[in-house]
Amino acid sequence: RLLIEVHLTQSYLRLAENLTASIVAIHPNSQFDAGPPGWQRMRPSAGMMGALPASWADCLRQWRGVYLIVDETDGARYVGSAYGEENLLGRWRQHVAGEFGVTVGLAKRDPSRFRFSILELVSPQARPEEVIQLEQTWMDRLETVRFGLNRAKEGTTCGA
Repeated sequence: RLLIEVHLTQSYLRLAENLTASIVAIHPNSQFDAGPPGWQRMRPSAGMMGALPASWADCLRQWRGVYLIVDETDGARYVGSAYGEENLLGRWRQHVAGEFGVTVGLAKRDPSRFRFSILELVSPQARPEEVIQLEQTWMDRLETVRFGLNRAKEGTTCGA
């Protein structure tokens, strides 16, 4: 965020404590914090969940939806939905922490190997039942009960 003016030479090396430089500007946002990609391209890893750029976290906090978790170890997949407190952001952070709603399939896995993506955005006003119904259609289409991680225990299914 801080932009300073320095005069560089070929052998330029300074320690910050010895630096005399003029402040040119203080930007309100980091120039390294580019805005979030569109939801179709957003694919954060579990490692990013604790250090997401603020603009990404704000979007995920507002967005409800159906999401996909891929375990990067072997490609195993889980479909979940987010409609509660902090929406997608809160739900994904719960998965990384191994908290609420972890299925038997997910519980056996290292959450640090998870990568998240959004399958479908849902209106912030949508009722939880609507979001859960959409989640079920994605589980059916991607067959994540039969071939994925959406099995809660033998013979049952579990969404988020």
